[in-house]
Amino acid sequence: MQSSTAALAGDPTDQEPGRSWFRVPLTTDLHGGQLNLTVHAVRGAEPGPTVAVVATVHGNEWFYIDVVRRLLDELQPETLRGTVLAVPVANPAAFGQLVRATPDASDTPDLNRTFPGRYNSITEQLAQALDTHVLAHSDYLIQYDCGPWGWAIAEVMYGSDFPDPAVSEKSRDLAVAYGHPVIRAAALMAEHPGPRSMAGFAASRYNIPSILPEIGGSGFGPDVEASWVTANVTGTKSVLQHLGMLPGATPRPERTYICRRRWRVNPSIAGMLEPNLTPEDLGKPVRANDLVGVVRDPYTLEVLEELRAPGDGLLFYVARHQPVRPGDFSIGIMDTENADVVTGE
Repeated sequence: MQSSTAALAGDPTDQEPGRSWFRVPLTTDLHGGQLNLTVHAVRGAEPGPTVAVVATVHGNEWFYIDVVRRLLDELQPETLRGTVLAVPVANPAAFGQLVRATPDASDTPDLNRTFPGRYNSITEQLAQALDTHVLAHSDYLIQYDCGPWGWAIAEVMYGSDFPDPAVSEKSRDLAVAYGHPVIRAAALMAEHPGPRSMAGFAASRYNIPSILPEIGGSGFGPDVEASWVTANVTGTKSVLQHLGMLPGATPRPERTYICRRRWRVNPSIAGMLEPNLTPEDLGKPVRANDLVGVVRDPYTLEVLEELRAPGDGLLFYVARHQPVRPGDFSIGIMDTENADVVTGE
């Protein structure tokens, strides 16, 4: 594989067909080491769109690094139309400490709230590099997102309120093409994570449609985690097929729910979380008032709080039995009552 320790000159997609990777030097941290952004490119033998695939925007969400590796291994330049630009670790400063945000005292430690980067903090420089070397050359964005060790999630999110409605509509089509039965149409610009997120910025500046697959997690055993890696690689390749970049078509679920509301059933008090649901229950129905878990005092061993479902829906995230603090992600339920339903082809 061709490699370079410096950023490619010019457009990274304007190269000969094949595989390469390059490093963008950013800055030096207090430990004396160089901070770099590493980008992989697979350029197809035929012209076509450029899709950016980005993982580990938050440093403790490293599950998707293996998805990027598997995807790059399986893509063959001779059967690919266009280019895939892949970033396995978008925030190496946070990843190096296995924490969510850049571990400094800047005003903008969260990379997914920082685009396009305006100042000189580490996070701002990372945002600028991702913009200059990835987003500015891309037509579509797949931003892998999950959670820290100990909780699993199963949804695909897209922004339903991008400035150009056509970009939101194309994003919706990408989400459906991913092939997962639970999709969240998020008010990404108005609510969470906001216009300075990577997807919000890409849509506003470049009219780039995007999706945020959130399928998987760490801390649940090799077999189930391997199945999530496979599901994401398959989903990403299905999107490339949808865009005409790969031959063939991947079958879609018989029924896909496009939801606009979800409930976070998270504790209001610290203790030991004892969920009544497991990763095997992701995507299964949950009924209003179901007891989905409890929080137990680790010292007195009494139950401090019952966690109950606020309404009928589908389970889309669940944590393992572990210590939690107030507000920690524990149980997530997608409201399907008013969801749009897309039938499979």
